Amino acid sequence: MKRYTLVNDTTPDLHIGSDAVVRTIRQAAKVHGYTEAAAHRVSTEITGKDYHRLLSGSELIVINGEGTLHGDSRGCKNIAHFAAVAKSEGKRVALINSCYSDNSQITADLLMRCDLLAFRESHAASSFCAQQPDAQPLVVGDLSLQSFPRAARSSSGARIAVTDSVLDDATRALLQIGQHFGADYACVKDFKLLSSKNVPLRSAWQVFAQGARRLRPHPSLLLNVLRHQSRATFHASAQRAALLITGRFHAVMYCLCNQMPFLYIASNTAKIDHVLRDAGLDIARRKISGLDDVRRLGAQPAELVRAAAFTPAEEQGLRLYLQQQQAAADALLRTVFA
Repeated sequence: MKRYTLVNDTTPDLHIGSDAVVRTIRQAAKVHGYTEAAAHRVSTEITGKDYHRLLSGSELIVINGEGTLHGDSRGCKNIAHFAAVAKSEGKRVALINSCYSDNSQITADLLMRCDLLAFRESHAASSFCAQQPDAQPLVVGDLSLQSFPRAARSSSGARIAVTDSVLDDATRALLQIGQHFGADYACVKDFKLLSSKNVPLRSAWQVFAQGARRLRPHPSLLLNVLRHQSRATFHASAQRAALLITGRFHAVMYCLCNQMPFLYIASNTAKIDHVLRDAGLDIARRKISGLDDVRRLGAQPAELVRAAAFTPAEEQGLRLYLQQQQAAADALLRTVFA
């Protein structure tokens, strides 16, 4: 029986994108006859005491680079060091589904020891190659695209949904947009109801309070946020919408997968821009910074839906991107789990 170890298991994040990416990896491993011997969870440092557990029972180490390998963060450097240790122990090491930006030469040198490198957009691959000119990384779009459910949406209607963001300010801006346009809330990530980290709920209260002080209370979005505290409700919320306005990378991936119109506020890196450029979509038509930008696109939800609709050229480019991503993902996973 072939065995592998998964590093940077992001499912503890309780996030639709992390669920989908790891589901794709684990399903591919199973199809190709691999058993998962060990896993190391996201945001947990790999220390010397973890080496035996992660390395002893596997011939293959699969590192999920999703959302981690940027800014030379502590987690980024920790994973790069572990990749080099695993390789020195004679393991085959594959870094897949990875972002990559603003890392040191030392990090690049360590990751260069991997047997296989696959980045999820061409900008990340170019950034790595700028530090490692001899590298031959693959570019394979985000692996969530293999596992997101397909949305059966009505071709008519003007319903809008908004999500949160990894950034607090962007979350408040998104909920201001949602309240102004009477949008629903689509929950991307689970938060404990009364947790201080529940930024969507806190922001919804703030937006509601601002309206109440102006004698224009609109509780519908706040109530919607309260009702949707689980990511299990995301798909149903998205299916009802004709337009999604988001600050989440994986919500954009969901929209690409389902060819659904969207607007977006930048995330914590330029990763959304980079993917849209690969997919041939017009960034300027969809990138916003707040309510004022959205109001310039339209005063009513129906106007926003029309403004965000894909042009025929974009539809063609997106179909081609999805076809190429599917083929590239199939080939990558066959190679990883050979």
